[in-house]
Amino acid sequence: MDSPTFAGDAADGFLPNSELPTPLVRRNLKADFLIYDGKGVDSTDTSAIVKLIRAHGLTERTISESALNSLTAAEFAQYGTFIWPGGDNEEMDTVISASARRELRKAVIQKGLNYVGICAGAFIAVGPSAGVEETPVAGLALLNGTFIDNYRPASGNPISMVWTDFPDGSRRDLILWWGPYFETQTGVVARYSADGRPAMIQGRVGHSFVVLSGPHPEAPQSWRKAGGLEDEDGLDTDIAWRLIQAAHTHHPLPTF
Repeated sequence: MDSPTFAGDAADGFLPNSELPTPLVRRNLKADFLIYDGKGVDSTDTSAIVKLIRAHGLTERTISESALNSLTAAEFAQYGTFIWPGGDNEEMDTVISASARRELRKAVIQKGLNYVGICAGAFIAVGPSAGVEETPVAGLALLNGTFIDNYRPASGNPISMVWTDFPDGSRRDLILWWGPYFETQTGVVARYSADGRPAMIQGRVGHSFVVLSGPHPEAPQSWRKAGGLEDEDGLDTDIAWRLIQAAHTHHPLPTF
């Protein structure tokens, strides 16, 4: 099992970072998780994540785009892990202020705020490289790049079930809502079975741990019903929790 850094390898496009700082010890947090629930987000996705966190006895708060845009890096760092759920990433990108891009990014790099991005939240994590005190021109630039592309299964449907492989040899049928695939070959914790493209990745960014996922393992049963989808192995919230827990505790998942 490797524990990669989102580091300045041009082939990977990761954030330049010459060292692996240890996690910061942060006490008296306002809540374990801060979850984006503003414009562009799918509220049913936020609700599924909140339910999962509460089922494991941890605490959370949700935040609108206006509140997000007002927080400083120090205020973001009063939470353990930031979770950005799925939705319309293009709409999200238009409502994030320049200040929020800079301050949220700074909180991750410098102040130990971990980050989990699912689908749209993974798209938002990507942007052209910028210095810690600079404002990314797009996204949050936790993962350095101009963009990541949608993974489009053979069915061509916006929402579908896709088989996804894990390093232990297991395979799960996961919901994909035109989520991304990743170009990096380091820190890969899951691959799309059809062609082996990375579906989930992990890595360290400054003092924090970042996990990004194209598919939606947290998706509620209502998504399957609404999309008329046949899921051959049922709900995948155990995988969703493993991703969230890995970021929150800095314990890397097995990788390919």
